[in-house]
Amino acid sequence: MAQMQNYVGRLTMPTELVLVVIMAWMVAGWLMPAPQPEQILQSQAQQPVAVALPDMAAMMAIPLFGTPVVKKEMAKPVAVSAPVVRSPLQISLLGTVVAGDASAAIVRLGSGGEKAFVIGSVIQPGVVLKQVEATSIVIDHSGRMEQISMPRSALPSQFVASEGAPAKQENRLMSRAQLQQQMQDLPTLLTQARLAPAAGNGPMGGFVISDIVPGSLFQLAGLQNGDVLHKVNGQLLDNPSQAMQLYQSLQNTPSIDVELTRAGQLQRVHYDIR
Repeated sequence: MAQMQNYVGRLTMPTELVLVVIMAWMVAGWLMPAPQPEQILQSQAQQPVAVALPDMAAMMAIPLFGTPVVKKEMAKPVAVSAPVVRSPLQISLLGTVVAGDASAAIVRLGSGGEKAFVIGSVIQPGVVLKQVEATSIVIDHSGRMEQISMPRSALPSQFVASEGAPAKQENRLMSRAQLQQQMQDLPTLLTQARLAPAAGNGPMGGFVISDIVPGSLFQLAGLQNGDVLHKVNGQLLDNPSQAMQLYQSLQNTPSIDVELTRAGQLQRVHYDIR
């Protein structure tokens, strides 16, 4: 008996189904009464009738354990860029620094003072700085994308440097401790002067500096409103990202050489940092 159980345990699923049908037929034969002799004779006299066997393929197609559930893939939401509209908020854009993730904007809230914000900062409740361009910014105002542009009066005017005139040379001394202290607070440093790309007819680009705060690093460096900065340590300032890289590299430099135009005159200033 044990050997038979082991043998049955090794049978495949189609073989098990055939055995079930055979056993059911055998049990039905045991339970039904035996036919009488007269019935046997009558059945022999009758013509044989073909008995249809169960269709094995149909039996195999019957799901014994239920119908498998097929999960439908949900359609992924398609990101739709929100339209950008002009902002009605009382926020004035005074200046920008475009340097990738380190970009910043200088704004004035209502009639208050100037403040600097980097991308992702909360300008005021419900207003987040999302994008910084050369002359505009994009904010998220309670889920709506809005744009704030720099007024035309704040854009730099054209300048023409005197070509062929000899450049003036000036030497100055700066305190390293004072320089590092000022450069460690970038948001405050950005509010102490306004830098805007210069639009000129000459071959050199640069940035026009204005609104210098008294006592700031810019004033200590001898810079004046209206100066156009062209080069620092020989590097041409022709885009805001270079200005940001230069800011990071000047923190430990022993000296700084600046080339600028003041009142149409080209000047060079050498700073010894001690």
